[in-house]
Amino acid sequence: MCYLIWAGIVALPVHVVSVIVFAALEPNYSHLHQSVSMLGAFSASNTFAMNLFGLFLPGLLVVAFSYACREYLKPFGVSGLWVGNMLFLFGLMFAGLALPMDMGPIWGADYTVHYILAYSAVMPFLFATLFTIVLLPKLGFHKGQTLALVILPIIFVLTKPMALFQLPSGLVQRMLLLSIFTWISILSVSMLGVVKRH
Repeated sequence: MCYLIWAGIVALPVHVVSVIVFAALEPNYSHLHQSVSMLGAFSASNTFAMNLFGLFLPGLLVVAFSYACREYLKPFGVSGLWVGNMLFLFGLMFAGLALPMDMGPIWGADYTVHYILAYSAVMPFLFATLFTIVLLPKLGFHKGQTLALVILPIIFVLTKPMALFQLPSGLVQRMLLLSIFTWISILSVSMLGVVKRH
């Protein structure tokens, strides 16, 4: 099961590298003003590859990591199980974003499903962070890791309303995604350290 912890670490670079690469291949694409999903839209240059490597695979890696969370955190109580459950839901929803959508002027059913998945995925992630914070005194993580696991969800919550202040939507979305996957990666590294010590 230890190898599943690595899935949580790998999810971050897989997502980030995929977005950078496929954005570079997409003509006139703007990281500041366009969403990540546009790289996987029907009209994009590399729809299948972007959806596979940029969305589906990172989501699948988080799902794999969620099983490790359940296994290694369940001795710490019910909250440990729920960290795994919530990350499983988040990973599943994120992987579901790989379903391509039409970015045309009329929002079809595909866009609606994508929109619902994207916004719904926020809730299990936030619940996972809350359950983890409850467990932190018992887990024996290093102080820096513990602090990061507390601060990153706060950054996420504070970043969400930034779109209301007319900050570029693409920039806000990337800050949100980066805080999510960085948090998962730090939790993975922290768990790996505890497992190795034992």
